[in-house]
Amino acid sequence: MALPTKQLKHPNKPIKAILFDLGNTLYDKNLFVKQAFADVVKYLAKNHRLNYRDTYNLLNRIWKIKTSHYEFIFDDLLRILGIYSAELLTKTQEAYHGFKPAIKPYPGVRPMLNALGRKYRLGLVTDGHPAMQRNKISALGLNKSFDTIIYTADYSPQYKKPNPFVYRLAMEKLDAIPQETIYVGDNPYDDFKGARELGVFTVRVLQGEFKAVRLDADYEADVSINNIKGLARILTTKSTKATKT
Repeated sequence: MALPTKQLKHPNKPIKAILFDLGNTLYDKNLFVKQAFADVVKYLAKNHRLNYRDTYNLLNRIWKIKTSHYEFIFDDLLRILGIYSAELLTKTQEAYHGFKPAIKPYPGVRPMLNALGRKYRLGLVTDGHPAMQRNKISALGLNKSFDTIIYTADYSPQYKKPNPFVYRLAMEKLDAIPQETIYVGDNPYDDFKGARELGVFTVRVLQGEFKAVRLDADYEADVSINNIKGLARILTTKSTKATKT
């Protein structure tokens, strides 16, 4: 069920820029995880005489329990398998981060971004290993869909979402201010708190692994939609027209 709809905080300010999260906002992150995990497990099974299916299932169980917030999934996997070493961990992480997936955006995302790009300045703000995120964006065919892309891992670790720094940086590159910017994401742990602190209007897409999570108001978005197609409804309720210069 969608969260209650709220009105824009600044109804008289024209919307100029829209910022997006990537995983589970524009594409199903689970598709990437399945493919990348399969590639990692093939490497481990071949070089350490492991049963592929059992190892793959184990890795998926760890991920589902710990979620993508957990930074030590491969550490746990290698320790449970009894093959942990710092060198093998590094190779496993490199295989995961360097994997080139075959993934597609959610239905309707490409034409939606094309249409929005004619009216608004568009930005993408994404956490995660920068090479991995670049591979995802390339596979999704979204490289040219945005006026700017912020890879938060290119900066100090303290500046990843929800630090306001990355949203402010994106808006500077788009020549926009918070009162004329919308941010669209899915993860209440990371996506909205920093943007809202700046005065950005936030939209939560109820998709992906965190769709059933409900947090304190400070961490939630101003409005929610059931899928990315619902963004059109949010934009059409605006009393002001878009400006892209």
